[in-house]
Amino acid sequence: TKSLIELRPRFNMASGYAPGTAFMPTTPGYNMAEFYRSWEGMVQIAPARKHVAPFVYDLVDVSKQVLADYFLMLFLSYQDAYTRAQPKEMETLSVAMLEVIDDMNQLLLTHPMFLLGRWVNDARALGTTKEEEELFEMNARNQVTQWGFHG
Repeated sequence: TKSLIELRPRFNMASGYAPGTAFMPTTPGYNMAEFYRSWEGMVQIAPARKHVAPFVYDLVDVSKQVLADYFLMLFLSYQDAYTRAQPKEMETLSVAMLEVIDDMNQLLLTHPMFLLGRWVNDARALGTTKEEEELFEMNARNQVTQWGFHG
């Protein structure tokens, strides 16, 4: 599922797919209750698996999706509060959504595969000339920091 956090902000961003695509659904295509139960099971066994690199990566990745799904629920509640003209509720939900974004940032900082520096360095390493290195770095940064070619 495409996280709403990764999309250009707009009021109807939970409408089904990322703008201009038919392959990045913004609403879960899975049973969320089963997904959360699986995640809870991963969290429970995590202390015994903390040295198993693939498990740790998966735990961070699945936890990221849990936060993205929570953000979706908050955003849908925000839309509802807006429709009902409830500014205090909207403010509370805005704060909660910003906290989820902060939590996701903190979570992703716990694993090197989710760090921007590694992403950029890996992209630059593919270049065979200085110009290619710069192009690949620009493309790598564009993929994770902008909403479209012109940002």
